Amino acid sequence: MKLTEVLLRSYRSFNYDFQKKITTKEANYPDCASLWELDECKAFDGWRPWVHVPINFPTTSIIGLNECGKSHLINAIYKCLTLEEYLPDDVCRYSLEGDISSNGTPGIGLRWILEEGDNEIIAPLLGDPESTEETEERSEWHGTSVVIIHRGTGGFEVFVETQESQRVRIHRLTPEQSKQLRDVFPKPVIIERSLDLPASVKIASLFKIALEREEEEEIAKFIESSQNRNIFDTVDDFNSLEILSQDRLLFRLLAVCASLDYMSLIRITGSTQSGQKTFSVQCTEKVEQLINLSHWWGQDVDARLDLNFTQQNVSVTLTDRTGHWYGLADRSQGMRYFLGCLFQLILATKESGRSLLILSDEPDFALSAVGQRDLLRVFRKLSMPDMGMQHAQIVFSTHSCELIDPNFPSRVTILRKGLYDEGTTVVEAQHNRLFEPVRSALGQRGSSLPFIDGANLLVEGETERVFIVRMSQYFAETRKNYIDLADISIIDAGGCPGMLGIVGTAKSMPGDRAYLTVLLDNDETGRTTAEEIVNLDSYLNKSKQIITVDQFMEEGIGKDTEIEDMVSPRLYFAALNRALMVGGVAESDLPSADAFIQAVTAEPMADVAEKYVEQSTGDPTNYDKPNVMKLVFDILEETDSAEHDEFIDRLTLITDSLRDRIAANTLQKRHDEVRRAMRQRVQTFKHAHPVECTKYNASELLGHLRELGNRVSAPGVLDTAIDATTEEFGLANGLQSDLLGDHSKFVQAAYTLSQKLTITT
Repeated sequence: MKLTEVLLRSYRSFNYDFQKKITTKEANYPDCASLWELDECKAFDGWRPWVHVPINFPTTSIIGLNECGKSHLINAIYKCLTLEEYLPDDVCRYSLEGDISSNGTPGIGLRWILEEGDNEIIAPLLGDPESTEETEERSEWHGTSVVIIHRGTGGFEVFVETQESQRVRIHRLTPEQSKQLRDVFPKPVIIERSLDLPASVKIASLFKIALEREEEEEIAKFIESSQNRNIFDTVDDFNSLEILSQDRLLFRLLAVCASLDYMSLIRITGSTQSGQKTFSVQCTEKVEQLINLSHWWGQDVDARLDLNFTQQNVSVTLTDRTGHWYGLADRSQGMRYFLGCLFQLILATKESGRSLLILSDEPDFALSAVGQRDLLRVFRKLSMPDMGMQHAQIVFSTHSCELIDPNFPSRVTILRKGLYDEGTTVVEAQHNRLFEPVRSALGQRGSSLPFIDGANLLVEGETERVFIVRMSQYFAETRKNYIDLADISIIDAGGCPGMLGIVGTAKSMPGDRAYLTVLLDNDETGRTTAEEIVNLDSYLNKSKQIITVDQFMEEGIGKDTEIEDMVSPRLYFAALNRALMVGGVAESDLPSADAFIQAVTAEPMADVAEKYVEQSTGDPTNYDKPNVMKLVFDILEETDSAEHDEFIDRLTLITDSLRDRIAANTLQKRHDEVRRAMRQRVQTFKHAHPVECTKYNASELLGHLRELGNRVSAPGVLDTAIDATTEEFGLANGLQSDLLGDHSKFVQAAYTLSQKLTITT
């Protein structure tokens, strides 16, 4: 089952759909009313259409300014799926009734799309079919779905519609039937922002959590046992011990990873120090297998969580890329918060016996931009069916651009606060391909200045940027291999002259260089720009990071080729026509397809298109290249892909090529970071030992360099160089306290080791 829509009325900031009521003529309103509104349509003034909020599968980002209703929406979904009673505070503040006992009672509805086999599960829970009602007409929804309405009476009203039937069945369930039905829908899980992993927990607290389900007599027997009197002296001590939510989170983790229960706790407390250490190592390994922290925490790929058991406590520490360990209390708030979210998410998928609906209100709290992108990757993975855990649909609210997946713009729902008493409204879905409504909803004051860092794709102008973005979004919906827009910066240079300034800026950045992949048209301007870029930064040519679009066209290699020439002529012609008709050009004034396609064989696509725009409108400046390119992909999504196989093959080639180059840049950046760290380590050694050092000091330095270098270098290459240095300076003979013979020569040899790194594949 997939949640696809939330219906709200008179709930918190949601009043009703004023726009629908205003724009619907009185004579037509019964036909426009949703099925579950018909009983209230005795008079036009009594009709209050529900607010419909679209929910995408598998993830939805709810965005909007403060006070627009994002938190209320998350709360409403949870309240409906748990059948929580409505409270006086739940009545919409704008509602005229303002009384929970009157017609202003809040209403929450959830629409579910049924998948194969779902109907067979739900049907037996809906009661006797003969006692249900059937409508004369369908609702406005076309498809197989179930709508559950929680009106606060302890039970659901259920509206079932199928594609085969032209009527909709209405079921009014008892509280008991409603609970049974609730348990077959995905389980709602709220990610608590304030719940992070504790730095330390008393073993006594873990005992109490483990014993909570035991009978009082069993607990008393346990406390009386002489083996465990060092844990609890009396039953009163047991009862008075306060259990924190963070303690429960750690216990859940240990229960999932190490099958922890109170019998295993008894064994731990009665074990020797050596046995406790062994158990700590085993738990750490199992937690690492489950969580794989270094994979998710992009700010430190060497981060590792460690658990340490004693007779009295279990502590949690974190080892970072420096090789040092710290207690969680010493970590940043962002790191602790990320760990709390990660554990809650993964444990929920492991513990639940059914699919999940994960709800989170502003999970960007306390996280840097990199941390937010890490969390978005976690969301993505949990929503994929190959995770090996229970499948999850995720709905979250956010104020951050970093938590909006640019690969899937349709997964964004924008809420807006009304000007008067209409309450929260939903921005129409036309925003899917436009940035401006999203930027406004986030409160961004946009700057078009490029931010150069990490993986960067430098393109000539807006048309190329639109091409890459829409190509990536198209492939994101249709296949796994696409350019992840969340991991790269696409920099629009505003024309070829602007590219040189950006390349110069990237080369001269302090510390490591910024890494660019450059995409150019293969025309006179593009070729000249490519030569100038090579003269400015030969690395881009050496690393094959300069790409021209003719490389992806078998018939176009070496010819003058622009980004528009990548598109099949007939598809580009259709997009151009659509743009002209939107601009007011009559269909009779449009050029013929045959003439356009014939002209393209002799001239570049953009030149032909500009002439036809001038012919149709009288003004060549009406040729809006970025908009036409956007329409190319809109049409591609609407039509059978088989009609455009040649174009899709070209898109595949350019996608694979860009992915390879971006990955190479990312890997090169990682290697350069390690090289710099190795040089800094040698520099620190030189300052600490300016004139002489012992062989022990020298051997220790080589050990640090080996540890750093082997993180990125091909196996064995650096080891061979370090072993040669060890042998040359006699560092393997056990005379570690002796002074090193040629100190300055050793320092120089240590510097050169960083150059021995080779890029892994």
